[in-house]
Amino acid sequence: MPVPAPAPTPIASTGSYREASVGIPVGPLTYLNSLGSEGFTPVRTWQVNSRGVMADAFMLAKDSARPDARLQFRVVQRPAPEAMLALLNAQGAAGFAYKTVSRYVRDDIGDSSGVFFVADLSRRATYGYETLPAGSPIAKEAFLSQLNAQGARGFRFSGFYGFVSPPGAHLYSKASDSSATYAYTFEAGEFANDADMLQRLNAQGATGLLYRGRFAVDDARTFVQVYEKSSLQAGALEYRVETPRQAPAGSLSPLAFVTATVGQANDMGAQGFFYLAQAEGPLVFSSVYVKNAVVGGLPAWDLPLR
Repeated sequence: MPVPAPAPTPIASTGSYREASVGIPVGPLTYLNSLGSEGFTPVRTWQVNSRGVMADAFMLAKDSARPDARLQFRVVQRPAPEAMLALLNAQGAAGFAYKTVSRYVRDDIGDSSGVFFVADLSRRATYGYETLPAGSPIAKEAFLSQLNAQGARGFRFSGFYGFVSPPGAHLYSKASDSSATYAYTFEAGEFANDADMLQRLNAQGATGLLYRGRFAVDDARTFVQVYEKSSLQAGALEYRVETPRQAPAGSLSPLAFVTATVGQANDMGAQGFFYLAQAEGPLVFSSVYVKNAVVGGLPAWDLPLR
């Protein structure tokens, strides 16, 4: 009998990155929406002073595994904290996922800070949001129990936020088109340096765990590293920890660092590593990239910017 042909090798997911600086007096959403129409979604933001005008600078990513993605952005005036959750759910029901609160990205909302949302028009998902108390801070075991109870219902941890009611709440989100559930685990202790961080991240990544960041628990002087496992994750994750690329010597542009960061992200994206987060802690200052995350390369499309 003839030997069956081997299965084709999957095309590796790669990423490409762009930057955008928007603020007053620029029409804030015009350029972002032009990038969104090409499939670029924001993954990091900075506040910068450009020619005496404060602005939000964004790094946006495009995933080769999602060539049909078409993003649309909107900004809504930020309400009082007790009305914030209702706003998130109203926008989520319209297909817009929460991304960040911005002082400088505005769309006919006057001088108030705006709430920034993004929708993938090719995906047609809706989003639901819930908040739970975060404590001052929360006890470690109570936090882990809360994360896993929400994750078992398909609600993914979005982070700690002070703009919702009650003040200092944990925000959770759920996408209508995802069957994923989430399990969480903690790792104690700070990272000693970048090498220690890389070793520990890859040890957790070998079991499919996505790094979600460093959070205070118990007495506010104790920190845990939080990891997340999606039920849809197949295989191991691989991490890279990279020293941020510096702006060219002598550069006076406030966006030079952003440009350098985007250049580094493009180099990493070409290798299949997607920007995940900026390292947090007293001894680590690097950028964290991840490869082989669920749903193409972008590991946090639905998550707010941090």
